[in-house]
Amino acid sequence: MLCNATTRRNLPLLVVLCALFALAIPVRAIDTIDYPFQGVRHIHRAVTAPRLLNMDIVEIDLTTPGLSFQTTESNKDMAGKMKLETTRAFVDRFHAQIGVNANFFDNSDKAQASGYTTLHGLAVSNGNQVSPWIVGNASSNCGVNISMTNQVTFIAPAPGDTTGYLGQSITAPHETITSYNAIAGIVWLIRDGIILVKPDGTLHPRTALAKTADNKLLLFTVDGRQPDWSLGMDYAEMAVTLKEFGAVLAVNMDGGGSTTLIFSDTANGAGRLVNRPPYGLLERRVGNNLAVFARYFPPSIKGVMPENGAIGTSVTISGTHFQAITAISFNGTPATFTVDTAGQITASVPAGASTGPIRVTGAGGSATSPAYFRCLNPLLPPKPAETRLARSAVRVGR
Repeated sequence: MLCNATTRRNLPLLVVLCALFALAIPVRAIDTIDYPFQGVRHIHRAVTAPRLLNMDIVEIDLTTPGLSFQTTESNKDMAGKMKLETTRAFVDRFHAQIGVNANFFDNSDKAQASGYTTLHGLAVSNGNQVSPWIVGNASSNCGVNISMTNQVTFIAPAPGDTTGYLGQSITAPHETITSYNAIAGIVWLIRDGIILVKPDGTLHPRTALAKTADNKLLLFTVDGRQPDWSLGMDYAEMAVTLKEFGAVLAVNMDGGGSTTLIFSDTANGAGRLVNRPPYGLLERRVGNNLAVFARYFPPSIKGVMPENGAIGTSVTISGTHFQAITAISFNGTPATFTVDTAGQITASVPAGASTGPIRVTGAGGSATSPAYFRCLNPLLPPKPAETRLARSAVRVGR
């Protein structure tokens, strides 16, 4: 059963997955959908039967204004080596909105101890060469290139290329691609809308990239190796799920303990872990990541409670898209505040405030309250009893 504000049934998914899992019991899935950034739809799917699965699908409209991408840059200090870094640290470093792990890499104990690694397959960052194709390894010669203008092309090594960095378009073999932001994985899952992998029951956490016929990029992660949360998928199950979301091209990226999805949709704009990596939620340092830069939605204020108050009064502001709010003011006077959720802020009426609108400002823009907040004069402390009595005695004496 699927949820998107309302709940709907997805019988084709049930039929396909039941056949794939070769089980007689129905797949029960619940989709929770949100829109964290402009042009981005996020689906978290929880499956309870025939086994526990939790997965995340990020659908990115490549025509969205303000959208851009970047992969991990070359380590200039050590040629041929990449500095190991968690996906969250990468996202925070570049102030991106979304991050996902990418290439396979040397994850040996020696590499992790040194803090540096080598990548398996093509990697290019903002037009700068990072790692070449793996010559002669057909399973590793599948990649994705994202141009400066957000054209996503699924590629293989270009025939006759001597540089190790040119790509050949999978959908237009005559077209040679000069990589701009490129990553590589292993195993084609889908090509020309056809699933190329067969079920084998090998269950792991997985990461994949896919493209739809209507020009959307899909980022996919499924958690695994956690019996009480998610057991993982094989290649075929992953391909079936991606095809359900419209994928006509898809490639498997590094998975296992590397599978990580990060959103920067918290109150302070820092990255948060969206999926659940195995091994106690340990975030692995990886060799390459893909960052997505997207615009936040403009905030809106729907209501304020209470509608009036003195200095120091706690005020609850309700609305939408309060992620990354950086300032709040009462009729122009800055106030201290806490972002409780994406739809609620708690602020304190500041000293010097006067009657007027409340305004919130953040990465997505600003919003003003629909009605004025009435600022009351601060309540004066009661006068001491003896002072009142003394004044009364003076009046009587007169």
